[in-house]
Amino acid sequence: MMRYLFLAIFTIAFVGYMAWSNNSDIDSQTLSSNNSNSAVIADDSTKTASSRKYELPSEVIDYDGDDISDEAVIEKQVNQNVLEENEEEDDFFAEGDHRRLLLYNIHTKEELDVVYWADGEYLPKAINSLAWFLRDWRTNTSTEMDPELYDFLARLYDKVGTQNPVHVISGYRTKKTNDALRAGGGGQARKSQHVLGKAIDIAIPGVSTKTLRDEAIALKKGGVGYYPKSGFVHIDTGPIRQW
Repeated sequence: MMRYLFLAIFTIAFVGYMAWSNNSDIDSQTLSSNNSNSAVIADDSTKTASSRKYELPSEVIDYDGDDISDEAVIEKQVNQNVLEENEEEDDFFAEGDHRRLLLYNIHTKEELDVVYWADGEYLPKAINSLAWFLRDWRTNTSTEMDPELYDFLARLYDKVGTQNPVHVISGYRTKKTNDALRAGGGGQARKSQHVLGKAIDIAIPGVSTKTLRDEAIALKKGGVGYYPKSGFVHIDTGPIRQW
């Protein structure tokens, strides 16, 4: 009797073990299948992410009062027509016996109406007044500006045909100021024409920045930068180029 009871217990235990073993195999296969599917999904996700292309912004944000010199980070677009020699005779200064500038500094709120050239020569007192007017307003420091910059500006002023004063956004900048602005991420050129006393950023009420740019380029007197968002044009007496 005891032998039959032991056999029955053994049989029940064996059947139970086999049932548990089969379920465990099914669960293991299901888990393996799920892991495999997850891996496929992860691979697809990685592929999608790696295939995405970064789209550059359509326009570069202008820095107010900045310039672009020969070593600027932003690529300059050179107009081949600007590089050609100007065949037309520029008799603007030959006809007049004096050269005059009418300026307004938007930072210092100063105004200057000055004849800086007469009787065949630059007038030292007027040249000094212009240098101080175009000083680095942040440090209140002036420098000797390139007189040809005044001629460039005077010729441009005559070309656009206005009686409104030229608004000066930026004239001379000390290296200290330029470096500080660069450190702040402003995008200033390391060897800025402003630091050399050869550049000025301007706007003229009633004259569009596009007109200013076009007329400045046509003069072929130096560099011309166009900043329509910030509303000004940069001119300098460096190499002839435009951006």
